[in-house]
Amino acid sequence: MAFRFSTNPLLLFVVALSAALLIPALFMDGMFMDGLLYTCVGKNLGNGVGSFWDPQFSATYMQSYHEQPPLMFGLLAVFFKVLGNGLYTERIYCLWLAIACFFALRFVWNEIFQDNESRRHQFWLPALFFFCSPVTFWAYANNVEESTMVVFALLSVGFQLRGIRNNGNGTVWFIFGGIAVTLSTLCKGLQGGFPIIVPLLWYIAVRAMNFRKAFLATCLVVLVPVLFYTFAAFYEPAHNSYLSYFHDRIATTFSVSETATTSSRFFILFELLLDTLPALAISAVLALTVRRFSKELSSKAVFFFALGMSGIIPLMVTLEQRGFYLVTGLPFVVIALALPLTATAERLTQFVSEQKNAKRTLNSLALLTIAGTITATILLAGTPKRDKDMLHDVRMIGAVIANGSTISADAGSAANWSVLGYLNRYHDVSVDRNGAVLDYHIATEGAPVPEGYTRITRESRVFHLYAKTSAPSQR
Repeated sequence: MAFRFSTNPLLLFVVALSAALLIPALFMDGMFMDGLLYTCVGKNLGNGVGSFWDPQFSATYMQSYHEQPPLMFGLLAVFFKVLGNGLYTERIYCLWLAIACFFALRFVWNEIFQDNESRRHQFWLPALFFFCSPVTFWAYANNVEESTMVVFALLSVGFQLRGIRNNGNGTVWFIFGGIAVTLSTLCKGLQGGFPIIVPLLWYIAVRAMNFRKAFLATCLVVLVPVLFYTFAAFYEPAHNSYLSYFHDRIATTFSVSETATTSSRFFILFELLLDTLPALAISAVLALTVRRFSKELSSKAVFFFALGMSGIIPLMVTLEQRGFYLVTGLPFVVIALALPLTATAERLTQFVSEQKNAKRTLNSLALLTIAGTITATILLAGTPKRDKDMLHDVRMIGAVIANGSTISADAGSAANWSVLGYLNRYHDVSVDRNGAVLDYHIATEGAPVPEGYTRITRESRVFHLYAKTSAPSQR
């Protein structure tokens, strides 16, 4: 069923607000380090450097990049092949993902209320809760893996709910759910596999299907990734890729203390509380003002909360935790928050539709927000939102040296992932980390510069570019 923005001003306003929070920042320059590295890998793959199972970060470092499974890089590569290497390619990819996530979330919501059109139209509430969470629009503005993985996780849950709606006999839908789970794991490994528990969890929480059907449905869902990874184990490129992924990423996560990002295993739960504060605040306001609850949906709310937490709690096994890791499990948590308020949302929707002034006000606010978003995007597009001075210096270097060059660097610059990433992303410049004597060298202020180099960038801010003018003296 198509969206009826003209008769659902609440949905139009939520879409406008979500766009305002995401799009202006998305189209600015600068990106969080992880997203920048993923962009470089996808760009290289799109330009024929590396392969799907053996992608490459740069010519001098991580020539085989296996920090994550390769699906996101393959999807990014398609965008780079079609759109080229311009500034906005990965940003268009992120916008496409956000739109896909919006419709995937709607798919899940519609499956919950397939027999109740009025409640399907209250999709604006979980959409508001999810897309107005700070971690959501930050993740989509910075191209992290979770922004791709969550789309497949939502699709898997939606397909399985459709299978359950067919009284557990929807074999094809459970197979589709397994395919989507497999694609989710191909983004970031085991973290994407939690939707396999949907049928059994539905049996436990909702009791709307018997155990035998829930068990067989779960077996169908699990069978797909098991078959895929079994075949992958006998396909040498995939086999080698996953061996490298285990060595480079999984093993170090548990054995190398430098990968820890927090001192508490409960950090991710604290982040969950912070990122659901807007949803909790809106829920409290609605509950206190409208005071109408959908108690009959409590078992489904428990199901979705448990499902979301099954994608979050396992993250506590390591001390490598970041807020954006929540993005894959978060939509199910906010659905759990929205379900008891469905009757409240219905009442509010009815009020807005019956009160011409309220409807006109919301539509006007939405249109003003859209106009402001377009204006802000045009004015801010291409300007730095982070790493302003570093981006300035990268542009200066790119104007001097040829694309595809390899340069040397001082120890600090060579260890700075953002420096490596921006040089690679915008100019295909690789940084040698082994002390080679090359035509160009970068160094931060005060860092030692090899003999025989002369500084050639006078207005640089973070690191300076030096050109080799003579051979080092022999001593």
